[in-house]
Amino acid sequence: MSDNQLTLMPINDLLKEKKNFLIPAYQRGFRWTKRHVEELLNDIRDFQKESESKSKEAFYCLQPLVVTEMDSGWVLIDGQQRVTTIYLILTYLQSILELLGKKRYTLQYETRHDSENFLQTIDLSKKYKNIDYYHICEAYETIQKWFETQDGNYKIKFLQTLLNDDESGKNVKVIWYEVNETIDSIDVFTRLNMGKIPLTNSELIKALFLKSKNFKESEVTLQQIKIATEWDAIENTLQSDEFWYFMQNKAGAYSNRIEFILKLIADAEGDVSVPKFDPYYTFLVYNKRFSK
Repeated sequence: MSDNQLTLMPINDLLKEKKNFLIPAYQRGFRWTKRHVEELLNDIRDFQKESESKSKEAFYCLQPLVVTEMDSGWVLIDGQQRVTTIYLILTYLQSILELLGKKRYTLQYETRHDSENFLQTIDLSKKYKNIDYYHICEAYETIQKWFETQDGNYKIKFLQTLLNDDESGKNVKVIWYEVNETIDSIDVFTRLNMGKIPLTNSELIKALFLKSKNFKESEVTLQQIKIATEWDAIENTLQSDEFWYFMQNKAGAYSNRIEFILKLIADAEGDVSVPKFDPYYTFLVYNKRFSK
């Protein structure tokens, strides 16, 4: 494709052939909270009830999924949180999904293969094994408890609304934004997420390190995976409270603890042109260095 393409796509179409999503190494893991998941469930329920008196052209629209094509499916540049939450809803409703003759789309992680396997067979007893498992389990339990408060038959009605095609109407859609494969996906990811509060300095800095222009063309993928793997190993070590409290005593200061190290280095730069009160101070210091 020569141009970027923007279309409205029913969630139902995500379940069709070639809907395999790869979550690249520069992205964080799934981090939606109970509130985010409940808001999505409530919004779809409210739309379903309101649409009963409307024409079949009515639809509920989720925010964009930004993708670029690969041989076996799509690289998910932005929208991981929404795609994963929908996946977890479909997992909870899988028995009904199978009665309809449908299958979930697939999610792959470029580096976190344990999380990929865990998504396919969620084991709530392993919730506290690592941070990815924790957020996946929290979201799944939120979905489970939400449906338990609804009428027993509502699962069918909810799934119909979620998966109706355009012919049936009254459905849920996403804004499908397909990016030209010649554009650097990490640049797109950084620009899209600079203004979003949930993204941290460390996640934006990670994207800087993984830019393809940092490496020889023949080594891009290998070097990106190497850095992403080492990055995750550092974060996992810092998640050990015994090690963490050896360095400092603030338990919840950073959602990603590697940010503490990154800020120490940014402070050591002594760059007075970047205001320390800026919430993206650490990222801005690194971004300035990379631009040079």
